[in-house]
Amino acid sequence: MGSLSMVLRDPPVLNLLLHEIVRTLEGVVESERVPKSEPRLHNLTKLLAIALGGRKILRDRDPAIPLAPPQMMTEFYPLLSEMILESMLRDSDDEDDDEEEQEEQEEEEEGQVGELVQQVVQVIGEDGEIREEVWMVPKPVVPKGQLSPAQQHVVTLARLMESSEEICKVALTYALRRLHVGDVRSARPILAAAAAGGVPDTALLDESAVAVTLARRLAAMNSGKDANVAAAPGSPLWRAAVDGLLLRACTAGMEVHEVGF
Repeated sequence: MGSLSMVLRDPPVLNLLLHEIVRTLEGVVESERVPKSEPRLHNLTKLLAIALGGRKILRDRDPAIPLAPPQMMTEFYPLLSEMILESMLRDSDDEDDDEEEQEEQEEEEEGQVGELVQQVVQVIGEDGEIREEVWMVPKPVVPKGQLSPAQQHVVTLARLMESSEEICKVALTYALRRLHVGDVRSARPILAAAAAGGVPDTALLDESAVAVTLARRLAAMNSGKDANVAAAPGSPLWRAAVDGLLLRACTAGMEVHEVGF
């Protein structure tokens, strides 16, 4: 079991597993089925759980087969399916003024979740000296009153992503796939959820590959004559991706190096 886990955890294999899960879920939505009735999705999810459970398998003397959390099939996949369906419907219709106005409203509402606050952090300068800087970081999500649908999506995603490494990786993979085709609106709730606690500081080092890919996606979307305004600096997507994820990832990396001093 340990050998199988190590093979599945190999970055190219793990990346293939994650993308196959998203592709399978897209096929389920397109064929108007439900996720829990798709055997392929169940099998891929089991393989993902084995891949991510490698450390526990190798530590335990009598390891059991790792299982994905039940909320992955009962709560997360239906929520992601809903997001996939909304994306497909948008792709099939031309956006009119009402849809653009709705998107602006969603941006404003999502931006209120995980609001950025000032925090003093220690960083290492080029001269090797440690100094303190004031960074903007997301504060924990504290729902107040009635949440809008956009806010509820972010809060639910943040809770599910924080509860399970499997859920977190599938969600981030879907967000990166949507950014690859310029679909900011589908990626934004997931990145906002990640910034609002869905990807805690303890998990940032394991998501270094995601951080690199996300930085490249943002750079590509902000270069050339076809630059995407929705991904520009200062936009809700930028604040969630850069302020909420990438800067924290840099800080986590530096903290690891500081341990050796």
